[in-house]
Amino acid sequence: MNRRKIIFGLALVFIFFAFCIPVIVSGEEEKSQGATIVEQMRFPELKFNQPELDNFILKNGLSAYLLKNNSQIVNLTAIVRAGAIYESRCGAGLASFAGYVIKSGGASKDCGKFNERLNNSGIFFDAGIGMEYGKIRLNCLQEDFDKALIILRDVLMTSTYDGRAVNLCKSQIAEFMKQEKDE
Repeated sequence: MNRRKIIFGLALVFIFFAFCIPVIVSGEEEKSQGATIVEQMRFPELKFNQPELDNFILKNGLSAYLLKNNSQIVNLTAIVRAGAIYESRCGAGLASFAGYVIKSGGASKDCGKFNERLNNSGIFFDAGIGMEYGKIRLNCLQEDFDKALIILRDVLMTSTYDGRAVNLCKSQIAEFMKQEKDE
């Protein structure tokens, strides 16, 4: 039995030296056709002209950045440090739930009426909370910006999370999970 183990071990050593060492010594590996094509690609130097931003600190300590352009459309994006990575185990899912409720206009609002209000005024509103941050987007014409800010303020300052919104969100998540399982 020992003799077989020794012969087997020597055979493995021989295979290693016969096949692996030449590749290691030569330093060359076989390249795939794709790797060869990628190595041959050449691109011009990327030139990026960073636009000038006005930045300032608001009274409440938030940083604001303003990029001016000649468009009649105002795009406002707010990003906050929030997300699923900050949740405790017992609070799993709260970040996405909060994003869902904010996106629908806040739980104290009728979602249908909220969307109708946005559509009638030509204002686009989107919100969500992901893994590492929360984001709110608001797009509108310049003449509607004051109205859009009022809507944004209402959503952020007067939202309440009542049982109806929690139950609605739970049922939608359960339905989504059921659909995922069925697929």
